[in-house]
Amino acid sequence: MMNKKMNMTIGQKELFMAAMGKPAMLNGIATRLTSILRMPEELLRNYFSRCLERELDSHQTRLIIQAQVAFILAVLPTECPLLLRVAFCTWLVLALKACKQAL
Repeated sequence: MMNKKMNMTIGQKELFMAAMGKPAMLNGIATRLTSILRMPEELLRNYFSRCLERELDSHQTRLIIQAQVAFILAVLPTECPLLLRVAFCTWLVLALKACKQAL
């Protein structure tokens, strides 16, 4: 009888340990995935830091990228509705102001 009780306790302990190991494993996967997805941003941050000769943080890097995307959308589309072009130019001006304040 004692042997069966001990086996149940060991089985419950193994079940508990297995359940506790899965969130830790998923957390590790999420951490690695996040670092992989942020790698291009980190590479751009290092590049912009070298170009500007000062250290930038990730927020400043995102603002510079946003200004570049706004510039491309404001300038490159040759046939674009006027209202949309005005919206892109407004976005560009706001993005440049945000960059100026952050830098």
